[in-house]
Amino acid sequence: MRVLVDTNVLIIGALDLAINKDSPEKKILELLVERKLKLVYSSKLLEEYCRIALKLKDKQFSSWIRYLIITLDSNFVNDNEIEQIKDNFKDKLPKEDLVHFLACVLGGVDYLISNNREFLKKAQNNSFSCMLPSQFLEELKESR
Repeated sequence: MRVLVDTNVLIIGALDLAINKDSPEKKILELLVERKLKLVYSSKLLEEYCRIALKLKDKQFSSWIRYLIITLDSNFVNDNEIEQIKDNFKDKLPKEDLVHFLACVLGGVDYLISNNREFLKKAQNNSFSCMLPSQFLEELKESR
């Protein structure tokens, strides 16, 4: 199952993992680490993960996030491909969410997982499901 995990979910999951706090975000990160989910990302998204990790914590945490992402079972979406179709979607989503949405489209995700309700609403389409972390985990549990 391919997923794009928005920055807010991945960073909260990593922070909760570090302090062993249970949360839907931590569970999603654990599923990625256990290779039960395949992460879809682009270099811009990886940069964002690392930039936010550095801002919230420190360089070591940011480096750990980078290492984690590149060693996961993942599907990398080339930024050049995103740039080629960006203009077709620029009016659909805010600029800060557009690259994430296009990585979903090009990466063939099954789910976009985010805590940003506005982004989820605007990204709704027929190609993939858009869900909060708790909704995703509930759907995953029901499908098993």
